[in-house]
Amino acid sequence: MGPLLGERYQVVHPVWRDRLGETHVARDERTGCPVAVRLLRGALATRAVAARLHEERARLVAVRDPHLAAVLDLVEEGAVLAVVSEVVEGQTLRGRLRAGALSAAEIAGVGAGVAAGLAALHEVGLAHGHVDAGTVVLTPTGEVRLTDVGPAHLVTAAPGGREALRAGPAPAPELAAGAVPGPAVDLYALGGLLADLTAGRWPSPVQRLARRLRSRDPHARPTAAEVRTRLSRPENPDDEPTTRPSRRGLARAR
Repeated sequence: MGPLLGERYQVVHPVWRDRLGETHVARDERTGCPVAVRLLRGALATRAVAARLHEERARLVAVRDPHLAAVLDLVEEGAVLAVVSEVVEGQTLRGRLRAGALSAAEIAGVGAGVAAGLAALHEVGLAHGHVDAGTVVLTPTGEVRLTDVGPAHLVTAAPGGREALRAGPAPAPELAAGAVPGPAVDLYALGGLLADLTAGRWPSPVQRLARRLRSRDPHARPTAAEVRTRLSRPENPDDEPTTRPSRRGLARAR
């Protein structure tokens, strides 16, 4: 057993650790329900981050969308800051990809779900800041949920937090140049996710959308709401071949 946070959340065991800190499964002692707790320490738990935690608490807890893991509470416990979220049952997109590539229709569904979650955040002036295959969860009922909402938005208040985000894989050009993560950075990350999912396939509307999302000009990227709409009705996604045929295969087909 770990510490009791906020006189309410009993930390049970760790789940994973990354550049933004540790995530644990905990138990809400008031409800008896499991919760996910992201712990921020050291350079990610400065006074500036603590101040932002209190400033943004109401907005983060108020955001509710079927494609987001809900933020339930934000806690300051000594030198530790914690973001408490609902536990989302399912498999991360990263884990799902170990079993094989997604179909074109599945890719469109994942992209639309992530875009819907981002749209809900962006509409209230929040950014996710940590969109990747590890924060996207596919539930047993087929839903796409974006998890780990809040930590990246909070830690941008500290130099160490901004440095941690810049150290991620393929950061947006403006992030690498020192800009504070905002909605445009989320869109660039979504473009990278879609590009990875469609790598090696015939050129498709989804790939073209991914290129637009990865524009070096943040203002040229489509909004999350536009991406959600576009991917909710893709152009015949099931007609796309899974991979590009080889030259030898094309020769045999002639």
